[in-house]
Amino acid sequence: GRRSGNGTGGGGGIAAGGDDWTPYLARLRRSARACAPRRDDSDPREAEVRFCVQPDGSPTAISLVESSGEAALDRAALDCVVPRAAPFPPTSRCLTVPLRFR
Repeated sequence: GRRSGNGTGGGGGIAAGGDDWTPYLARLRRSARACAPRRDDSDPREAEVRFCVQPDGSPTAISLVESSGEAALDRAALDCVVPRAAPFPPTSRCLTVPLRFR
């Protein structure tokens, strides 16, 4: 759904004004499932990433805001999840997004 604020609360919110970010979240969730490395631990982990979306839909300035606690998941979030989910619907905003890995 929709959410505004700083994106640090529980759930799947992202930081932005009153825009509908559902298309972004859906793309990122699918990408996170595809990019998640195999793990021995079945506990879900969450990494928080920040990135900006260019007017052409390409992501830029991808950074890790909060670690998942596992280096392989953090790398997947930065190097696979966000790039694989692109192109995004065009905007000139930056987003902070929690990515869940199961």
